[in-house]
Amino acid sequence: MRQRTGALVVGSILAISSLAGCGVSPTSSIHVSSPSPQVSPTESTPSASSSSVPSSSTAESSPQAASPMSSSTPGPTLPGAGLFLPAVNQAMAAIQNRTQLPLAAPRNIPISGSEGHLYLAAQTTALAAAYHVHLQLTVTPLSVNNPTINTPQNSGLANDFGGFGATQYQTPSQAEAVLEHALYAPKAGSPVNSISLGGGVVGQVYQDPGIIQWTDGQWTLQVVGEPSIDESEAKKIVQCLAGQKLPATRGVMVVLAAGDGDHTVVGFQVGDVLYRVSDYHSAIGAIEMTMGLKGWPTSQNLYF
Repeated sequence: MRQRTGALVVGSILAISSLAGCGVSPTSSIHVSSPSPQVSPTESTPSASSSSVPSSSTAESSPQAASPMSSSTPGPTLPGAGLFLPAVNQAMAAIQNRTQLPLAAPRNIPISGSEGHLYLAAQTTALAAAYHVHLQLTVTPLSVNNPTINTPQNSGLANDFGGFGATQYQTPSQAEAVLEHALYAPKAGSPVNSISLGGGVVGQVYQDPGIIQWTDGQWTLQVVGEPSIDESEAKKIVQCLAGQKLPATRGVMVVLAAGDGDHTVVGFQVGDVLYRVSDYHSAIGAIEMTMGLKGWPTSQNLYF
């Protein structure tokens, strides 16, 4: 196991399935912007070693009217209409001609009840072998890649929801190595003890730094923070996963348990591609997004 390097910052896929008892509020209370599919290019792509897809991303310069998530739908000419949330759907439409990777997106986004007065907005980047969608909670409805997403009233950490995407590497071995770098490594000689996490799951507790780690199939899961917080969060995750099956492939889940939320990254490997989902406030929300991977725009199972 290596020290975590943040190597999963670009890349992942996510989607939603309903997990009974996981304790995440449905998204029917949050608002989303539902702009017209008529858009203009404004997005730029970062430099990368892989060849870049020509920049033809979509964005709008002005906010549009919003309606509750439960009733708003994208424009009729936009692929995926009625199957994905408008903000997610618009983001995928902005990406679709800018990457060679198959696309997948969440069918739903688990937003807490305290965030129901906000709006969901998206920013996108794409390369031939990678794409990423960043999700932000905004105080007004904003279209995909709208520059206002980055203004102070919208860009605080409390509004930073998370995101999803995918990155292709040259070989499966290289993808696996990047995945392993996402895990935290205890310091050499750190005391370790076993802990029961419920449901017959036994984890290891490392004191320096505070890490609880356990496995689920080919997955390695970690909660990092203060031991008193870690145990409670680890048990919640185990309970949420009871009776559920994570994608049948190598994966990691890393949760930084903090006072302002569970900053969570999930990554898993399919061949030479790594998929990533992040939820900066809820570990359970990240699990729910990971469990229901769907291909965009048809909402069909893509890999699992």
